[in-house]
Amino acid sequence: PERIAQVRQLPGRLAAVLADLFDFFSQVYVSRHDNMQGGAVHDPCAVLALTHSQLFTTKDHHVVVETHGELTRGMTLIDQRGLIEREHPNCTVQWDVDASKAFDVIVAAIAAFSK
Repeated sequence: PERIAQVRQLPGRLAAVLADLFDFFSQVYVSRHDNMQGGAVHDPCAVLALTHSQLFTTKDHHVVVETHGELTRGMTLIDQRGLIEREHPNCTVQWDVDASKAFDVIVAAIAAFSK
């Protein structure tokens, strides 16, 4: 709620629309996932991983895409327990993000657009 309020306080239609979208998706995520405190911002994080990589913690893993599973088809899989032998990591995964700093960058971008 505090982060959405930051966006809602910005001037302009873009900020208002984005605040409404953040609010809607936060409600959806919280209603469907017990451990969620708000909505995910996948697309902005994809951009931030490129433009502000210092906000992310990375780990090298062997990542596979499930192509045969009835329920998991198309999902990416990482064996964190080491139960399946893999040759070597084939991917660097953005593992964690400094959410407060990331959202500050998002708010700054919205504010810059709203001027």
